[in-house]
Amino acid sequence: MNTSQLSERESVAGGHRTITVCDWKPLNRGGLRGFVTLTLASGLIIHNCQLIEAGGRAWVGLPSLRFSRSDGSIYYSPVLDFVTRTARRNFERSALEAVEAFLNARGRVVEAPPDGGIPVSPGGRRTHGRLPTRPDTAT
Repeated sequence: MNTSQLSERESVAGGHRTITVCDWKPLNRGGLRGFVTLTLASGLIIHNCQLIEAGGRAWVGLPSLRFSRSDGSIYYSPVLDFVTRTARRNFERSALEAVEAFLNARGRVVEAPPDGGIPVSPGGRRTHGRLPTRPDTAT
């Protein structure tokens, strides 16, 4: 890890959980807003997590592998997953809070796309993240 990464870290603690965010790489493509690296309290480092926004909601997607099917369609297979839905929701909530705090601390507010789509993770699960409010448009 280089010194520029050290200055670009933000931690969010929730109870016994801490998620550290670094390596933000912005990319606006559809609902994708960028990629980020998350480090969990256990020491697990998860590279290439996606910040995704659609329909006024945001969520952090875990890395996945992209495959092409024989019919030409694209399929994404999860690299990591959770044993229970509760564990998944807890992680998603904590990860989104950490990423939002990281971006807000740097004055980067991520805005929702105008498409109004329903946010669904690659596995088809609905997500529950909320977008940060932009200070100059709050009423």
